[in-house]
Amino acid sequence: MSELKRVQGGLLGLACGDALGAPLEGRTPAAIARRYPDPAALVADPPGEVLRYTDDTEMALGVAEALRARGREARAEDYARRYVANLNVDRGYGRGALMALAALDQGMPPAEAARCYFPDGSFGNGAAMRVAPVGLAFAGDPEALELHVARSSAPTHAHAHAVEGARLIAHAVAYALTHGPFEPDAFRAFVASRVREPAFGARLDDVFAGRGLATGVAALESVPTALALAARYAESYAQGVGHAVLLGGDCDTIAAMAGAILGAAHGLDAIPPAWRGRLERGPRGHGYLLQAAEHLVGANA
Repeated sequence: MSELKRVQGGLLGLACGDALGAPLEGRTPAAIARRYPDPAALVADPPGEVLRYTDDTEMALGVAEALRARGREARAEDYARRYVANLNVDRGYGRGALMALAALDQGMPPAEAARCYFPDGSFGNGAAMRVAPVGLAFAGDPEALELHVARSSAPTHAHAHAVEGARLIAHAVAYALTHGPFEPDAFRAFVASRVREPAFGARLDDVFAGRGLATGVAALESVPTALALAARYAESYAQGVGHAVLLGGDCDTIAAMAGAILGAAHGLDAIPPAWRGRLERGPRGHGYLLQAAEHLVGANA
């Protein structure tokens, strides 16, 4: 499989997971199961004629655009400018993110804007949900990957848990892009080897053992869940993303993160046509996402 197909799979995999989960976000698993008892039902009948993505994908596009414009020279300010320029409040941004983006728009430095609503920094999953382009662009350069995780996180997320969540997703996407076949045990071991925050190590031990798939917006809850689903359903993009959506809670973001990993592992053609075919078109829709993926190939050069 070509690198381009994998990179496209990573970015479109994120967008499709996000858009599938969006109409079901906040519901309980029991409520979702009445319409979607399993991922096969979700493939057969996606929730809506048009699958519209949320802030997860919009901000991921901002990361990709900053990398396209500046490559490895992109700094926190470059990422911040893209986040502000792309802001569409109808995409479902949280209050903390909106306040940080407003502060950035007024000229506040990223390090200060990230603490304007949460003085200790947001511990949410906002940095992790958008970080996949960093993993796709710097899969062969862990040092650059770490640097751009920090820079892309900085404008909105300063808490150690938020940055750790973004680190783990970026490394997972990079691993998926460069390793084939995608073996669950090897993937789990790799993720565990990248952990820096002890709290994440403990959570990953639990979820990899099948205990406690949390669905809250905290990075410490949702990121380990996404990683565990990517490992558990390593053989199938549709199964991994489908099960993420069926969990409810913050399922759009969990499905986006798992979708980026499994999309990079299996490539664009692994995304069910019923999902990719309904992903929104328009100036920043399906075609634009494919173009953004093309520009990520070779961004590490």
